[in-house]
Amino acid sequence: MFKKLLKGLDSTPSTPKIGRIELPEVGEGDVFYISTSEASAIGKDWSSDSEDSSSPRSPFGAWRRPSTPQPDNLKTWRKTATPQPASPLSPRRGSSSSQSEGWKPINRTSTPQQDIKAGCSRTSSPQPGLSRSTERCPSPASVKPPRKGILKPMPPPEPVTLHWLLLPYDPARSKKLIYFDIAHDPRLIRDHSNMPPVLLKSTDLEKLASEIPLSEMSIRCAQLPHWDIHVTPSGPGGIRCKDVYRAIYETFHQQLSPMEKEYYIPAERLARCEAYFRKRCKASQTLRGFEENQGMRRVDLLEGRAIFMGLRRPVEADGKPDQYWVLELGLPKGSR
Repeated sequence: MFKKLLKGLDSTPSTPKIGRIELPEVGEGDVFYISTSEASAIGKDWSSDSEDSSSPRSPFGAWRRPSTPQPDNLKTWRKTATPQPASPLSPRRGSSSSQSEGWKPINRTSTPQQDIKAGCSRTSSPQPGLSRSTERCPSPASVKPPRKGILKPMPPPEPVTLHWLLLPYDPARSKKLIYFDIAHDPRLIRDHSNMPPVLLKSTDLEKLASEIPLSEMSIRCAQLPHWDIHVTPSGPGGIRCKDVYRAIYETFHQQLSPMEKEYYIPAERLARCEAYFRKRCKASQTLRGFEENQGMRRVDLLEGRAIFMGLRRPVEADGKPDQYWVLELGLPKGSR
């Protein structure tokens, strides 16, 4: 009896016969999600029975997801088995972590991009792969043409009109007939309107040289173009008539150096210049010997043409018509 029981325990029990099991019908559009751990468990439980197994194993019951209406154009998203490294610079690469956080790769084919070179306009959705410089590129439509009439040309400068004391004598314009010998001090300027002549009043000498106050003037003599006459105001308010007369006198009152005398006085003119030099020393109010010891001056090169006849603008042939004034000189009365 004991041997029968022992033999019965060591023997392999017969495999029970199981009938056909009806599987549940799978509806269209149902998706089953099975994790790797569940799949391995099912594989172990649903494997073929070995000879050593003592009891049959029952399969797992099928789990059905309730069917919900889905749109036709919705694509089923499946989780990839192998996660890809996250890269924000490449929108075509995705990762499980980035997808769980809400970042999804951008399909470039679904949204056509505009030509960057044509408009350089920013798209509605920012592209991570594009450079920031292209986003900041201004659109041609934003560049507006300059408005007409804003940039106006500068008006031409107003012509400078000198005081009548500095212009050539004109009976219709000049109120007085002045007589100014540039070889003598301007304080000796006389008025020859009536006889006998009288000295010009100081109030006339204080008149402004121009209607528009001038800060500087350049004067050039046609007979002696080697030395320009530069006039600056002696006080506030601009250049006055006395400043012009004083600048002319001081320029031509300079002594001639031996080099200048040799260069500017040719042999055929030397006798005439020396004659005028002696005449000027005799008419000088200072001692005659003192003037002779000083030597020849620039005014002696004019050979007596030392009477002020007025200032004028140069003609086109003189060049630079707006840069300087021209000094006109004449001979004294009775010397012709």
